Amino acid sequence: MVKHSAGTCGLLSGVSSLLFQCAVSQANRGVMVTYISPRPFSRMPLSVHGMPCPSAASSLKTLTFQYLSSPDELVKFCSNVHMRVLHPQVLIIDDLQYYIEQSKGQGQEVAAARLCALLLDAVHFIHKENSDSGCCLLVSCQTKIKSLQAVFRQFKFNIMTIENAASPSDRVFHSHMNIKGRKLSLTYQVQSSGIFLIESTFSQGI
Repeated sequence: MVKHSAGTCGLLSGVSSLLFQCAVSQANRGVMVTYISPRPFSRMPLSVHGMPCPSAASSLKTLTFQYLSSPDELVKFCSNVHMRVLHPQVLIIDDLQYYIEQSKGQGQEVAAARLCALLLDAVHFIHKENSDSGCCLLVSCQTKIKSLQAVFRQFKFNIMTIENAASPSDRVFHSHMNIKGRKLSLTYQVQSSGIFLIESTFSQGI
């Protein structure tokens, strides 16, 4: 699944915090999680109100962070996944846009397609190894470029879009995605103390 941030800054909309919350929540359940990012967090990400905090997560030993600073390092991770003894049940790639833009000698669409193909190959291999639990892929990408969205759809990613629900100063965001003909919509606010859910609906799609 791709968490796609359309037209908003990841820091403002809390995309990285939402991915981090997902990682912590899954690790708290004992799930093996690998979180890949171009750089370490400069500060602890915000928590979602009512969800487990990192300090409360009893199984954070199942959460692994990998800071891959270049597209080549991400490619190497995907290529060497078969050499690992333990495989993640949840694989998170924060800021795929960074790796796309850093890919030299390629257009963004070509770079995106190449990285998506490698990630899916890695996930399919992990799925075979983790036959009981499989592997869930979460990716964030901050872009309004329609051609990149088309690439993600070509690889059959479920895309969640995030955009301002009100004025940017309110830091209220609306996100939605279609899941098998049904539409999931969330409205939340990013505050200095955390992320707070305002409204959620899960309705029949059009």
